[in-house]
Amino acid sequence: MAGAKNMLLEFNKLFSCDLQRALVGHLDCRSSESNKKYCDLMSVNFNYFQPSEGASLLSKSELLSLARQTTQDRDLEDIKHLNRRIEDACMQSIQAEIECS
Repeated sequence: MAGAKNMLLEFNKLFSCDLQRALVGHLDCRSSESNKKYCDLMSVNFNYFQPSEGASLLSKSELLSLARQTTQDRDLEDIKHLNRRIEDACMQSIQAEIECS
């Protein structure tokens, strides 16, 4: 569990909370209409699927600007390190699954 927390900290270092919030808000807004239709069809409360306050649908140029800023803020070695950790975690999961079978 500690390994997962450390990996999440590394992820948050590479992808700022502002970036994550903006992307999640964008995706929530983009899917809002289809979520509303689903809720109406299935008699589900739409409030659960409603985009968070402050969420907005971003333009292509805004998304590109976020991506460029993130690229400039990150260190390549930090990215490589996180990628190695993710690969190691996946391989450990596969190995554990094989051993349980």
